[in-house]
Amino acid sequence: MPHLTSNELPPGYRLELQLTVAHDEPALALLATASGLSKSRLKDAMTQGAVWHTRGNKKQRLRRASSEVKTNDQLALYYDADILATPSLVPVLVHDHPQYSVWHKPAGMPASGSRFSDHGTIYRWVEREHRAPAQLVHRLDQYTAGLLVIAHGKGAAAQLAQQFASRDVVKEYMAVIQGVMETPCEINQPLDERTAVSFVTPLANNGQQTLVRVDIQTGRKHQIRRHLLHIGHPLVGDRMYGNDASVPLQLLAWHLAFDCPATHERQVFRLKADQLLRLTQPGERAS
Repeated sequence: MPHLTSNELPPGYRLELQLTVAHDEPALALLATASGLSKSRLKDAMTQGAVWHTRGNKKQRLRRASSEVKTNDQLALYYDADILATPSLVPVLVHDHPQYSVWHKPAGMPASGSRFSDHGTIYRWVEREHRAPAQLVHRLDQYTAGLLVIAHGKGAAAQLAQQFASRDVVKEYMAVIQGVMETPCEINQPLDERTAVSFVTPLANNGQQTLVRVDIQTGRKHQIRRHLLHIGHPLVGDRMYGNDASVPLQLLAWHLAFDCPATHERQVFRLKADQLLRLTQPGERAS
């Protein structure tokens, strides 16, 4: 198959390829022959997490172009030119510790990757730019901004994950919702056939929108967005559930508290929500 250069790739080019290795050989050479993509394009794709290697029961991303694969190994290439060309956003370091770090993740930056890539995720950014092993112990939706803790070792990851599982971690959100809410409320509405509970406290309003604090007792997919829609107050900027594409999603994970894995002392982090979220008037764009 002739090799395709970057200039020859059509817009939106996507290729999914699964291979069983017939004999020991370099992974890059095998992928180049089977896909028709140039080795330089494939090297970039491997670095960005688009190639998967399976040997026995172990499946992982294959990043090193010099890797050799063995007979009967499985190789998979998930190549999406648009995804691979998407530039990574940049998180802000809030706190640095040898066993973990806390980051302000920008809206639009995914926490975890897909089979097509993980190059734009926060954990890969931390691995590359912060030069530390990175393990996720919790997640934020891609379009939710705010505080995220990343572990720098298996021991710290296990301790932090246990705190999240036992609900010893405090997480609070700030959001701007459509309409006026004047009374705190509890939303006990199952999501995906599972219990889901949120507490919403109004803080201020301008007659059309309300700034609220949200405390979630469970962690269902898009829980805050779906719960607020359920009570008739969708999030401002929610394209998926609120049909509002006028501004970015107005949801911020502003408060995070947990016990340090090393000292077991309580660590509390807060963002200045009033500088990141604000009520807007019709026709005005949120910054």
